[in-house]
Amino acid sequence: MADLILNINFDESRKKNRIVIETYEGTIPKLKSKQFSGQLRNVNINCLNKVDNVTDVEFQQILDFLNNVSNTQINKYQYLISNNRLAGLESLVIFACLFYKAEKKSPMYQVDEICYNSLSLSSEYSKIDGVKFGGEKSKIFFDINNISQKDISNQINAKVYINLSDKSFPLDLAFDYDNYIVDYLSEDRFISVSNRYRDFGFEQRTRGNIEACNWKYNKEEGFRYKGENLWQDVENMSKYGINIYTNAEKKNSCWRFFENSSFI
Repeated sequence: MADLILNINFDESRKKNRIVIETYEGTIPKLKSKQFSGQLRNVNINCLNKVDNVTDVEFQQILDFLNNVSNTQINKYQYLISNNRLAGLESLVIFACLFYKAEKKSPMYQVDEICYNSLSLSSEYSKIDGVKFGGEKSKIFFDINNISQKDISNQINAKVYINLSDKSFPLDLAFDYDNYIVDYLSEDRFISVSNRYRDFGFEQRTRGNIEACNWKYNKEEGFRYKGENLWQDVENMSKYGINIYTNAEKKNSCWRFFENSSFI
């Protein structure tokens, strides 16, 4: 095992117009200057069972914060933090695993204190999406007085299309982002028409739920059915909130087919 390191990356935040937290594994040394030095490996925090530097309860609190529905996991190790969740960053300071990096070539500092709406806001600050932010040594500042308090909707609908004419029942997976359909296999991570990033975390959890229902995935064949009770597995999949269709009649639910088939 290794230590968990959460890094608020100012440079990436400016590029993506939202506060970005990155998740890493490494070893946190004793930091007299509060500057981190050492090797880092980016990591998908949702694939970890535990880490060395926080307790199981603290680790679950970190998971809950990052995976809040207001945030968006845009790849294995980067989260876009919703403005309405910025005040919650203060709760992560006590775990001593929160860092920030102001510029690409600047040191990474361990965060000891977060100041909100402080008059001592650093004269060198950045502004994105109504939020001013900056850092001085082990202290970071957020001026969130002027941000919109409206929650950003991250509603996504998962859709699967099952080919019932093939004995292996191949399945296609797609996601509906505000009426814009994205194929799961698409390599594009940014949806330009709606100016938003795909939610890597949501999509991976959906894939996990599909595989739990006995559709196994590989790059050569995609999703293929490996179970023994198709009807039961389809019913279980629907309980995860996945919309299920046939390949031949994509606008209609496949329930009618099963109701009149020998699979029941």
